[in-house]
Amino acid sequence: MDNIFISYSKKDSKWLAEVKMHLSILEHKYQLEIWDDTKIKIGNNWQEDIFHSIKRCKVAILLVSNNFLASEFILKRELPAILNKANIEGLVIFNVILDFCSFKESGLDKYQCLNDPRIPLEELKAAHRKRELVKLTTQLKETIDRPQNALSDVNETPYSIGMLLVLMLLIKVGPKSITEIQNSITSLRRKTIFLELEKLVVLKHVEKVKDDGIKKPSTKWKGTEEGKIIFSNFEKTYLQLSNKLN
Repeated sequence: MDNIFISYSKKDSKWLAEVKMHLSILEHKYQLEIWDDTKIKIGNNWQEDIFHSIKRCKVAILLVSNNFLASEFILKRELPAILNKANIEGLVIFNVILDFCSFKESGLDKYQCLNDPRIPLEELKAAHRKRELVKLTTQLKETIDRPQNALSDVNETPYSIGMLLVLMLLIKVGPKSITEIQNSITSLRRKTIFLELEKLVVLKHVEKVKDDGIKKPSTKWKGTEEGKIIFSNFEKTYLQLSNKLN
């Protein structure tokens, strides 16, 4: 069953209800599961349920608003998991702009927008708003019907082979210096490894380890939780990556 994940701020619940009403035909006619946090059962670990649903989803709908961009959990936990899946597995993201907000500054503007950010849904009259949401339903159905081949060719990923192998090693064996990593992946030059590590630091998928009195902080890194998500997604293609590198 295909899963569509809706990310939103609880302060925008009225918008969630309106969007779900238009998408209900996808559930009833095509047996698609449309998931949001209102489906979390009492007593469940709500964060685990959210991340489990993100792992299963093929499409993510982001209800972007000032409330959305002000949510610490969304910006620091939920959104990074969604973006990682988009980068690694080709998850399709639909932005639905609810109100005037700092959308471009959020970095989400590179993903598809249902509506023009200059004319958010709250500015539209009911009939025009319904037209936009019908368009969303149609585009979602077309997206779900398309085959998902994001992992068919590793070269299509935004991460280099060397970067992925470095990240995998960091997460498998823990903090390592550049020299130790070089000794483990001999076909990568020291300079290349350093550059790949610095890219991963910028992407916030690895972090430098504080000075432990043995090695300088600048030569030691470790994997982050976000990095572990990437590693788990790519673990099954590890041999393929290794063969391409060698």
